[in-house]
Amino acid sequence: MAKQTKRSKYGSFGQGVQMSVNSGLNGISLLLMQGLAGKLLGLLSLAALGLAVLVGLDGVEWALLVIALGLCWLAQLVNGVAEVLLGSAELAFTRPKDIADYSAAMLLISRFVAALLIAIIFWP
Repeated sequence: MAKQTKRSKYGSFGQGVQMSVNSGLNGISLLLMQGLAGKLLGLLSLAALGLAVLVGLDGVEWALLVIALGLCWLAQLVNGVAEVLLGSAELAFTRPKDIADYSAAMLLISRFVAALLIAIIFWP
C-alpha cells in the first residue's frame, strides 16, 4: 500500500516556492514603480554596483557594499509595508503616527549607515 503524503494548500513544494518568488518579485516591482524613493534607491544601487565593478573591490568591500545596499532595501520595504497598513486600516490600540515615525527613523538610520559604509569603501 502506497503511503500518501499530505499536500499543502499551495500544491507541491515547487509550486509554493514559485508562488513565493512571484510574490517577492511583485513586491519589488511595487517598490520600484510607486514613488520617487523606490526609483531613486534602484538607481543609486545600480550606480554603486557599477562603481564597485569599475573600482575593482575586494571580497570584504563587496560584502560591506551588499550589506549596506541590503539594509537600505529592507528598510524601504518595511517602510512601504507600514505605509500600506496605515493607509488601509484603522488601528485601535496604536498610534499610527508613531508607527510612521518609527518607520521613517529606520529609513534614516539605514541610509546613514549605508552612506557611511559606502564612503569607507570608496574613500581613497
